[in-house]
Amino acid sequence: KQAPRAWYDMLSSFLLSQEFSKGSVDHTLFIRKNGNDLLLMSMMGKILFFLGLQISQNPRGIFINQSKYALESLKKYGFESCDPVDTPMGEKSKLDEDKEGKAVDPSHYCGMIGTLLYLTASRPDLQFAI
Repeated sequence: KQAPRAWYDMLSSFLLSQEFSKGSVDHTLFIRKNGNDLLLMSMMGKILFFLGLQISQNPRGIFINQSKYALESLKKYGFESCDPVDTPMGEKSKLDEDKEGKAVDPSHYCGMIGTLLYLTASRPDLQFAI
């Protein structure tokens, strides 16, 4: 269980020793400036998908979205026929009560919440609804 944390600590120490700075909001974001350049890298071709992110590039910038991942997740958890709601959710939104009090499989529930949290990479506004 501690392996991911140990890896993060080791990688973080290395990146900080290489003059990267850690993001103040997202501590997993590391930035290193080289003069006026923010990032130097080789372009090996256009990327379309990466870890569930759809990526599009044009002269205005690089843009990500997760619509394909979101639709697959809705299907996986049986929510493809649900109606959309605004985010952030309105203060006086009425939620449905589970009057039967059906038991929920904890691992299934954790999987759904994890999926939603992953979607916040491109849609931070979803955090209000989670």
